[in-house]
Amino acid sequence: MNFLKTLFLVFLTFILNTFSFGQALEFKKYSFDNDSSKIHFSFDIPSTWTISPDYDRNGFLGVCKPTKKEELKTYNYCWEGVIFHLQFFSSDLDSTLKSEGNYTKVGDTYITSDRVNDSVMTKSLKGSNWTGLYHNNTCGITCTDNGFHAAAGECEFIYFSKGKQTICISTNGKSFHEKVLLKIIETFKFNN
Repeated sequence: MNFLKTLFLVFLTFILNTFSFGQALEFKKYSFDNDSSKIHFSFDIPSTWTISPDYDRNGFLGVCKPTKKEELKTYNYCWEGVIFHLQFFSSDLDSTLKSEGNYTKVGDTYITSDRVNDSVMTKSLKGSNWTGLYHNNTCGITCTDNGFHAAAGECEFIYFSKGKQTICISTNGKSFHEKVLLKIIETFKFNN
């Protein structure tokens, strides 16, 4: 019964997000500037989201959380209140993906795996001053009233790389709305 309740909530969240994002969605620019480590980049996020520093884990720069009441309720239920994590790697894209250990390169394409599939294809990305990679994996999520669900989430990974700097945006089990995903990719820019 708890699984059905969780499944219903995930479906309801999808429907509500579809209708709410159907309205005019406003964005704001997020910029990260650290002169001592020479890390400078920016991209747009919905105006109701905020990114706070997250230096507790190795390479993590920030965590994005919602600020709107409806989004807070949704994200606090099954996604630990987190929209995405922002991580920095001081290496190029190929070295970063190799160090992550979850990627295999076949020709010019990387393949990864998730909880359901051993062959998740990635998509190459190219921006104004970066190259990158995108993929969406089935992943586990933890809900407040009924615990862990091994394959109920969608974790998206977006890598942006320029020289020896790679930034990874990884969702926490809830995929971005398509308009948000495209806006992040279209506006991402290294500012150094």
